[in-house]
Amino acid sequence: MENEQYVLFIVINDMKIFRDVISKLRKIEVKGFTVLDTMGSTNLYGNLHNYAAFMSSISTEDSKRYNKTIYAVVPCEEEAVKVMDEVEKIFNKSSSKVGKGVMFTVPIYSSYGIVGC
Repeated sequence: MENEQYVLFIVINDMKIFRDVISKLRKIEVKGFTVLDTMGSTNLYGNLHNYAAFMSSISTEDSKRYNKTIYAVVPCEEEAVKVMDEVEKIFNKSSSKVGKGVMFTVPIYSSYGIVGC
């Protein structure tokens, strides 16, 4: 399919690199990305009390429980790979050996609204 766009998802578990990733996205001119405060489901498994605590304190900062998810539409596969390579460099500089985050893309076959190429 010609002119296929992708949504790039970057889930960052290591809050020490979050600002660096945002700065890099701006520097390489990724426009229109969205940042969400998120939490992986493994923090909820097996303990209903954890879920209740999460719901009552959703605005608290706990770097071990919460993460950031960034998503952005990129115009092509090559651009997605380029952005992922740049972000991976930041992930590799992190002192944390595992659990820094994950990146992946999802193709957009059609869209409505304001999505520019």
